[in-house]
Amino acid sequence: MFRSIIAQAVTNKVKFDDVPADNWFGAKKNMEFIHYDMKKKFIIGIKTNRLIALSEEDKKR
Repeated sequence: MFRSIIAQAVTNKVKFDDVPADNWFGAKKNMEFIHYDMKKKFIIGIKTNRLIALSEEDKKR
């Protein structure tokens, strides 16, 4: 549902650069969809027990 709302906003030519969202939507697939498919930036909180990789080197570790 979240991704379809973002996609519909882009289809309707709503002007926005960033997608702010609650940590409920902080899944990897949602972030990849916003960044790679919709070509937008996101501001999403993540839970304290999550790990993120900011580079390929971080990802390998």
